[in-house]
Amino acid sequence: MLDFQRKYECYFPDFRGHGRTRSSSLVWSTPQHADDIFAFMDQLQIPRAHLIGYGMGGFDAHQGNWQEFLRQKLKDWRTYPRLTDDQLRSISCPALFVAGEYDELTPEEDLKRVTNLIPDSHYVIVPGESHRPHMSRENPSFVNDTILDFLEMNS
Repeated sequence: MLDFQRKYECYFPDFRGHGRTRSSSLVWSTPQHADDIFAFMDQLQIPRAHLIGYGMGGFDAHQGNWQEFLRQKLKDWRTYPRLTDDQLRSISCPALFVAGEYDELTPEEDLKRVTNLIPDSHYVIVPGESHRPHMSRENPSFVNDTILDFLEMNS
């Protein structure tokens, strides 16, 4: 986040079911996350934003209940997103996808397919890295510089 704070006002909200957010329910889904981000932006009166997402990893399962977290994650993966090619083509904002060269969860052929459908989208493969090229043991400087360059070109 420090790299981005030099130029942008940054927020790092937790998602329900993740991180340190407290909630009485362990139930969550991708559409709920989207609704939560819209509500967060409305509450803080943020009219527009660049959104950077780093996957939906489960290292901080809500309330320490990793079994329920995994049940919710598997349900979410089976259900969302199920975007048609026409829905992908209708995305109207610039998009950048970043994956590691050895990322088994995000193969390059999937990135090629998606970026061929989404107008003004690009993908970058981080050489020699895996599913988390933004993490400290991989190549976060390359990832951050790539994202910052993309934001500069699309602001």
